[in-house]
Amino acid sequence: MSYKILINTKLMLIDEDIYRFNKKQKKWTLIKDNKDSKHIKKIRCDGKTFRYYRVKYWLSNDEFDIFDKECQIDHINVNDKDNRLCNLRHCTNKQNCRNKKNMNGVPVRGWTYEPIRYKKKPYVAYVMLETGKRKTKHFHTETEAHNWYLENRPRF
Repeated sequence: MSYKILINTKLMLIDEDIYRFNKKQKKWTLIKDNKDSKHIKKIRCDGKTFRYYRVKYWLSNDEFDIFDKECQIDHINVNDKDNRLCNLRHCTNKQNCRNKKNMNGVPVRGWTYEPIRYKKKPYVAYVMLETGKRKTKHFHTETEAHNWYLENRPRF
């Protein structure tokens, strides 16, 4: 069995479970992932706190730098409690933002309804391009706007 050392703490990944070496008891103990809790599980190592899914991804991928704040881990199915390795992927902030279901409690739809600004075509569909520019188009109905968004949204 191989393990990695994270700030003087031995950690090991076995069958998608994280184990920590307890120095006092001289044995490996399981760090449970609390999937039923509404809070994201965190692991403390010598005064530093790491999110459970970042440590899990770091243990399974040698090229991932756990200390790099620019490197993000994305949950593919958008469920923060699903920390299976097949659901985690390394991404940039821009890629991670594309995979959101809601933003500040409001569902991300790819279109808005603005009847005051645009009286003739009040449904405005939009996508963010790789260059950082926003591409918009106006429609008469909600379904037209939503279908245009689904066809033109960037995927990664």
